[in-house]
Amino acid sequence: MDHKNRGTLRLVLEEGGPGVCTFAINNACNARCGFCNFALDKLPREDWVYVSRKGALDALDILYAQGIRYLVITGGEPTMHPDLGRIVKRGSELDMKVMLVTNGGQSRTARRMRQNS
Repeated sequence: MDHKNRGTLRLVLEEGGPGVCTFAINNACNARCGFCNFALDKLPREDWVYVSRKGALDALDILYAQGIRYLVITGGEPTMHPDLGRIVKRGSELDMKVMLVTNGGQSRTARRMRQNS
């Protein structure tokens, strides 16, 4: 079913609610959490992967068209992604509720994003 032009309330009433997606935009991380395989001391930098800006923005358009209205951005550490601001902005432009899962180690990035929103 095409959800492109359907608001959140209509999705709730007709289908039981909008969808949620957890989107890992990278596997890079600046922390050394013992429980995580993306930890700085476990995953070599040469194995770090970042979704491309175009790939991320295209994915958001597809997710929105499929009824996703809640987007959880994670990684690795998503604040290390060079296009995080643009990705968050696109989600917001689509009227998605965008949440960010971070270890807080890049707090300057978070402050800069908050100032630019």
